[in-house]
Amino acid sequence: MPEPSIINWLNNDIDDGESPSCLYIADLANYHGFVTLGYCKSTEESKISLDQEIGRIRYTTSLDETIASKQDNIVLKDCWLLEQFLLIQLKDYKLVIPELMQSR
Repeated sequence: MPEPSIINWLNNDIDDGESPSCLYIADLANYHGFVTLGYCKSTEESKISLDQEIGRIRYTTSLDETIASKQDNIVLKDCWLLEQFLLIQLKDYKLVIPELMQSR
């Protein structure tokens, strides 16, 4: 099963890549001042807040009026690409929390 990668994105070969999805930015519940980026299928969006490590959700593409006015949804493969773009743009601010890396 192809996982997200730039090669698989270019080949349109990401599992469920065409599924309506959203990208989100959220506070980490137990790490004040830290945020996380993620993406999920639209059908799983309500589960984001059930994650014990997620605090307040600051942004989701599904609620972005500018995006909604231009298109109905963003597909999973494009949410992944957007996440990668943001991670590269924000790399100077990236910090890894060892406990979270071990738990995932």
